Amino acid sequence: MTKTYTLTEEELEKIVNDRLSEKRNKLIRDNLFNDLHFEDELIPINKKYPKVIEKLKRDRSINSEKHVFNQVPYFYGVDKDVSYSKISSNDVHNHIRLLVLNVFGKSKNKDLLPEEYEQARTLYVELKNWYVNSYDKRLSTMKLEDKENEII
Repeated sequence: MTKTYTLTEEELEKIVNDRLSEKRNKLIRDNLFNDLHFEDELIPINKKYPKVIEKLKRDRSINSEKHVFNQVPYFYGVDKDVSYSKISSNDVHNHIRLLVLNVFGKSKNKDLLPEEYEQARTLYVELKNWYVNSYDKRLSTMKLEDKENEII
């Protein structure tokens, strides 16, 4: 026997939205660190040091202000283009993610147990904040001389 329910459009919409929200907000191994992803945290730090931004922008890469500044230039390609970064914010995210997994003795998100998810996320945030603060401190204490012997 089939049951029939009568719902208003608003009630149906609310039920559907609630279900979709549950599904979207559910932590699973595939989205464990997505909302914590290391994204634009380096931009304000790099922008505090105009000479750093100037050197990072010499690179042909997209969003170079998101990259980690390296004091020693890297020459690449046939034209010997100069880059002051080998590491992007995405690289930092992946390293932090892997370090978190290693704390749990794992190497992949899928290896974590569901009861470890929240602790792993908390540790990710702590390591990310530590990294951002350490990077800022490094740039603030760095003396960089360029061709014109200007110091940052």
